[in-house]
Amino acid sequence: MAQTTPQNGHSTQHGVDRPVTLDANNALETPHGVAHPNVGKSIPDIEAIGDDSEPLTQWQKRNSIDPANQVKLVRLSHMRYQHPDLEEITTFLLDFGMHIAKKSSDGERIWYRGYGTTQYVYYAQRGPKKFLGGTFEVESHAELEKAAKIAKSPSSGNEELTEAPGGGYMLTLHDPEGFPINLLYGQEAAAKGDYPEKVIVNDEVDKPRVRKFNRFTPGPAAVHKLGHYGLCVKDFPAQMEWYTRNFNLAPTDFLIFDYWWDTTGNMIEHYADGDLVNKDTPVAWNNAGDESLAVWGPEVPKWFLE
Repeated sequence: MAQTTPQNGHSTQHGVDRPVTLDANNALETPHGVAHPNVGKSIPDIEAIGDDSEPLTQWQKRNSIDPANQVKLVRLSHMRYQHPDLEEITTFLLDFGMHIAKKSSDGERIWYRGYGTTQYVYYAQRGPKKFLGGTFEVESHAELEKAAKIAKSPSSGNEELTEAPGGGYMLTLHDPEGFPINLLYGQEAAAKGDYPEKVIVNDEVDKPRVRKFNRFTPGPAAVHKLGHYGLCVKDFPAQMEWYTRNFNLAPTDFLIFDYWWDTTGNMIEHYADGDLVNKDTPVAWNNAGDESLAVWGPEVPKWFLE
């Protein structure tokens, strides 16, 4: 086995002196046990989740959640924000990978899109910094009417989006902590944009890329669509109960991502290669901690959680 350091080589990592060379059995003794080379593979969701889990239908029954009463969400459509400087946030969002779908005639409202079939993935209006909520498309207009009846959730009424690309009707609710959530129906789909060409990768066995060289042009990571958004809440159990009881949402999290701060101080991220789950994927429990937020990257800095 080729070695780049002596068998007893050491290196300082995160302020700790650690051995850095694998032994003849391709293993490394550490204070936490034997470490082996990193190996990635795709495994069934049940195997990855582990035993501390239960089927979604069983979890819903145990929590007295009736799917028939839930508002049926189809997909996550776009985010809505208010920014004091639209020119500055536009520069940021273009560098982030979006492009302008439409700008209002007075310049006070801008819609930004990706290259998917969603009319826009981000809406911004001029004004003091304010979070205007994530927006979900619902199954039918009747679902908007159902949502308007959710108890303890003041709503804005059905607003016709006459100025927005694709049109549609939107209803705004507020969760128990006051965060807005927007529900949309009737928006026309946009024409699909130009998808980035897939990069062909050769591995140890399969080598489909013959006489083709991978070359990359520096630039923003093109945004496809809106995948998810998150909230920092005070009462997590109450918030999760409200969202999973009133909407066809289930507890889940998997993703590869990077985080940015926009020019107004909001967090925004790119994500890729998210795990795809469905109604058959069990609900699971794992210990929460800094390390669980950065499975693929370095240790989470303290300021991230402040």
